[in-house]
Amino acid sequence: MSMDAPAARPFALDALEVPLIAAPMAGGPSSPELAVAVARAGGLGMLAAGYQSAEALAEQIAAVRSGLRDVERLFGVNVFVAESSPTDTQQLADFRSRWVQAVAALDAEMGEQAAARPLPDYSDDGWDQKIALLVEDPVPVVSFTFGLPPAATIRALQDAGTTVLLSVSSSEEAVEAAAFGPDALVLQGPDAGGHRFTLAQDTAPGTTPLPELLEQTLAALASSHPQLPVIAAGGISFRADAARLLETGAHAVQVGTLFLAAEEAGTGAVHREAVLAAAGDPSSAQTVVTRAFSGRPARALSTPFTEAMAEHEIAGYPQVNSLTSPIRKAAAAAGKRELVHLWAGTGFPACRARPAAEIVESFRGL
Repeated sequence: MSMDAPAARPFALDALEVPLIAAPMAGGPSSPELAVAVARAGGLGMLAAGYQSAEALAEQIAAVRSGLRDVERLFGVNVFVAESSPTDTQQLADFRSRWVQAVAALDAEMGEQAAARPLPDYSDDGWDQKIALLVEDPVPVVSFTFGLPPAATIRALQDAGTTVLLSVSSSEEAVEAAAFGPDALVLQGPDAGGHRFTLAQDTAPGTTPLPELLEQTLAALASSHPQLPVIAAGGISFRADAARLLETGAHAVQVGTLFLAAEEAGTGAVHREAVLAAAGDPSSAQTVVTRAFSGRPARALSTPFTEAMAEHEIAGYPQVNSLTSPIRKAAAAAGKRELVHLWAGTGFPACRARPAAEIVESFRGL
């Protein structure tokens, strides 16, 4: 049953000076400092609620509010929709065996640490606590990915004054998501870095180029939700890319990879260095979509580890993520790049170490 948002409801993103969202990047890159810098520059700064507690998220929200206390600017929070069921135990055990072998082949010490990792339990990433926080202490924008939240959750956030965005990766998913009554959709193309927005984790990510995918999606929505704003994401590196998408019908664009190297981003040192090194010599680097780090498809710089695991990946989020996370963190601390999740989109050659405001400014005038 359709749960369309009220017709008179204003669309918050119309207030942006620059129709650009800094993509939420969980695990560190989307720091409060980055969200503030993007917002102050005229775009939409985002925090990533994934992998942190509601208490930690509340602290980050407070930090952003403090950084914006003297200006009227928007910011938002992205939330991972909890998986409906845990991964099959035997499938996870088989993956773990292959994963330990791949890690050990690259680094004996890390291999020993991997072998000591038990099979992790299922986790909903603190879903109830985070939703309660965002309803009780509303932020301007909340986006969801990895699935569709209950329609009642969307309505509760909207009733609290929050603009709600749902993330999709195909025209079929867009039609499904539109029926839940969001204020807008974020449509992700195949060139995006990090996790893909597939609603079901076992769905194979599409390969249709973003401009064509946007046209298909707008056509699919034309009969039932012709006024629903669609935000285009994935592989957008330059103003000209964004301009073409806006001309096609996108309401705004979402950019992630460019902000990985922003001065205010919380990107880990190893990750940042790898992206900048790849940008400095693009012919020596390539990206690949892999499930080896989290169990969900995500685009990253190719490494010997992603190559070794290419035939052994499973759809196993969140347990695969929980299993591999400590080893990835240990590898990052030790500077062992080959075992770190080096998320990056195909637009990585455009990455430069510069202030976030400079990135936003490069899209001004759209």
